[in-house]
Amino acid sequence: MSIPQYGMVTCRPDQRPIVIITSNGYLELSGPFRRRCNYLYLRRKKTAEMAKILALKANADRNLALGIVLLVSKMTNLHYQPSLAEAIDYAKFLSQQEDILNWQTAFCLTCWPLATTCLSGAIS
Repeated sequence: MSIPQYGMVTCRPDQRPIVIITSNGYLELSGPFRRRCNYLYLRRKKTAEMAKILALKANADRNLALGIVLLVSKMTNLHYQPSLAEAIDYAKFLSQQEDILNWQTAFCLTCWPLATTCLSGAIS
């Protein structure tokens, strides 16, 4: 079997490899492939858990982390919801904008097209 990061991987003839494939559902896998798989579905983290992870991993303000989590949770009309890793990248980006803008302004400017419904009432 060939793995791009490792090259050709072989195992002894009396062993079978175990392959773990992750998917966010963005691409459709073929029927024959899916029939040969065992599935483990992981529940989506709760808002408080995601905000805590975001604040730790992105070194972000608690309010910024919570705002991003709430925004991401409202993005249900997309093909797939943004992942926690994407939210962390976004929080890192906004946290680095302190020298130009405060994070609240940067958050509003970058999210405005997507956030008009979930932030209604939060912005006066």
